[in-house]
Amino acid sequence: MKVPVFIKNLIKKRLMSLDKYTRDATALAAVMDFSTHDIYQAQQHPERVIPSGPHIVNWYLPSFENAFYGGVMTILRTADYLLQKGGMHQRFLICGEARADIIFGHIIKAFPALKTCEVIVLNTAEAINNIQPADFSIATLWTTAYVLLKVQNTGLKFYFIQDFEPLFYPAGSTYAQAEATYRFGFYGIANTISLKNIYESEYGVKCIHFTPCVDPKVFYADNSSRKDNPKRIFFYGRPGHPRNAFELAITAMRQLKNRYGSNIEILSAGANWKPEDYGLQGVVENLGLLSYEATGDLYRSCHIGLSMMMTKHPSYLPFEMMACGVLVVSNINNSTKWLLKDRYNCLLSYPSATCIAETISEAIERYEDLEHIRINAAQEIINNHADWDVEIKKIYNFLINSETKSNGVLMQSNGGIFGSMVFYVRNGYRHYVQDLDWMNDNGYTWPDDIQRVSDETLLKLLAGRPAPHFWSFADWQNPPRNCSSMQMREIAASRLRGKGIEVGAAASPFPIPLHCSVEYADICSPAVIKDKLYLGQNPNTLVEPTWITDLEKLEGIGDNSLDFIVACHVIEHTQNVLLALENTYNKLCVGGSLVLVVPDKDRTFDKQRELTTLEHLILDYQNPSPERDKEHYVEFFQLAFPIEAEKLDETVNKNFHEKADIHFHTFTYDSFALIIDYVCKNINPWSSVWSQPTLSNPTEDIEFYFVLTK
Repeated sequence: MKVPVFIKNLIKKRLMSLDKYTRDATALAAVMDFSTHDIYQAQQHPERVIPSGPHIVNWYLPSFENAFYGGVMTILRTADYLLQKGGMHQRFLICGEARADIIFGHIIKAFPALKTCEVIVLNTAEAINNIQPADFSIATLWTTAYVLLKVQNTGLKFYFIQDFEPLFYPAGSTYAQAEATYRFGFYGIANTISLKNIYESEYGVKCIHFTPCVDPKVFYADNSSRKDNPKRIFFYGRPGHPRNAFELAITAMRQLKNRYGSNIEILSAGANWKPEDYGLQGVVENLGLLSYEATGDLYRSCHIGLSMMMTKHPSYLPFEMMACGVLVVSNINNSTKWLLKDRYNCLLSYPSATCIAETISEAIERYEDLEHIRINAAQEIINNHADWDVEIKKIYNFLINSETKSNGVLMQSNGGIFGSMVFYVRNGYRHYVQDLDWMNDNGYTWPDDIQRVSDETLLKLLAGRPAPHFWSFADWQNPPRNCSSMQMREIAASRLRGKGIEVGAAASPFPIPLHCSVEYADICSPAVIKDKLYLGQNPNTLVEPTWITDLEKLEGIGDNSLDFIVACHVIEHTQNVLLALENTYNKLCVGGSLVLVVPDKDRTFDKQRELTTLEHLILDYQNPSPERDKEHYVEFFQLAFPIEAEKLDETVNKNFHEKADIHFHTFTYDSFALIIDYVCKNINPWSSVWSQPTLSNPTEDIEFYFVLTK
């Protein structure tokens, strides 16, 4: 294969000026520096955090010109929440040359409540030496982490990670300097689950994550702003930011313009640059940097939006464009597939100019046919990414609860909310302790080791699962006779290891061993769940779901990524039981376990209903049918929760239309065993099945137990 002459010339010129890289990298190497002593010093000092507020937060930021820019706005939005909801004083330390009054103006323009904040410029050694003490200090860019590393008058140090920043640079000195900051030992606050997993698994540092959201007042769908023709295409154009693949995008745009001419209009925004400098006159109109509100207006006028991202973070653009009803096109990226699902809520392309042009061409020519993708995308944002307060609350709780000692303490409230309940408190979670046996088995003495605290102290801690007792392998093989349902649940979960999720925990989380790392998934937000709690359930034991999804989808959770999944009184709520079992199998690692606790039809309000047959479930799996699903609502309101005959149709139609949560299916231990046998032989080859039938007490014992191992 002959190399064209023009490519030879490009190679000769080396496109990227290596002299400039060397000059810049050398300057950074001299400034961004640390010693072995620096990195081995203890970074976390919970004893320096004042026991009660108001706490002080020091934010370490680079200088910025626009507070509405994605990453900066998220930082300021978090600071605004910590001030207004947490009562914390906010101090912004600008690392580099800047004017404090101008930065202050940017901040309060975006978030007026932050008018009480301090802005201090760190542009001299004296300014750095005079940094005021804080309870919590947060680095926000890798360069700011170098400043925070050497600060010693703070309590806890955190790293606000919004992208895998080493990938902003080619492999070399600066890449290494950026990556080194992940080993400084700062607690991580990660923007997306992908970054959290990297920080924890590759660098071994404790981390939480939040999921990006949009402002629904700015980013919302309104099709009246779109003209039928020409088709308007937007792309995020930022030359000088390699992660956005500007070069691939503009080459694809030339191809599209050559093909469609005046039938398309191509717009770009995100940076100030001249199309003629890139040979794009007549091809692209660049709108430069837009205001926050104007960005939403632009998206609502566009049919198709291209957002390329080559690092491990999707950026905010796909979220915002989806919310505005844009058909999003992006590149295939394993780190963003939790959000970007090809042909479900977007179109994904291979990273070549021709592939990108082909994908956008399909979007142009089949725009009406692909309406379902735009609808799914907008609904995804509405359901999961429209409430910043829910996400930032996770950050607030992480800051407050990181000071709890990791070895655990016992606490009992001296107030009235929790009564006489005793909690084992560790890593910011409170775990209900059921009896003295647990305390004795874990080396605690009643009442000497009990700390009396206020309800407010306990409410600041995240609700955790009950603290389970120890059960041996012999107990697992042959559970003790006459054990309780709670004890059987503990036995069912006793062999779990690693990290996993519980689906549908609500205010009754499962007693999963405390050495396991657990996140929670639910079909509803905490506010909605609170309204649906059963009589007697305590809203203060409601766990915080990380994932808003159901057992049939487990959206956002990667295949082969979990060591266990727990679903207690959940499988009967699924419309497609076999699909749910198939889906959970796919999400588990080899050796991972699915723990199922299933209500026994004959011991519950379902006892008058017909038993769901295997044949019915196979039909649901092979040929899902809304009509067949509706029949379950009829049966449920006829026999489980009987409705007066004249109100039956109205009740059924209302609940069916609203997709109300009911027991779709009914099981006994024997019928469910047949279902699992069918699944093992025909759908997924689970390697082993452990089960226990419904226990003996006819009034208290209403469930049976299965543990499937992949």
